[in-house]
Amino acid sequence: MTLREIGTFLGDSCAMLIKLFNPQRIIVSGPLTIFRHYFSGPVNDIVSHRVLPEMLSEYKTIFAHYEPKQEPFGASLVAMNRFFVTHLKAAVKADSR
Repeated sequence: MTLREIGTFLGDSCAMLIKLFNPQRIIVSGPLTIFRHYFSGPVNDIVSHRVLPEMLSEYKTIFAHYEPKQEPFGASLVAMNRFFVTHLKAAVKADSR
């Protein structure tokens, strides 16, 4: 599978999302965004052919900048959130007794 084919599949997915939700932006992120220069052309081509022009008047596909440290930072934020939610619920239960 080539990068262009992956961009075509990504464009199909974006076109479906636009038809369903009519967003102004779709932000694509993750490790594969380092190839955004190869994906952006096929994505824009597929979207422009499969979606009504009226729905694309304010639409834009954005490829986020990727850095390898993003996954561990995100995982740590999820862990901290779970920790605080769990302890806050316990504290609220203790206060209500």
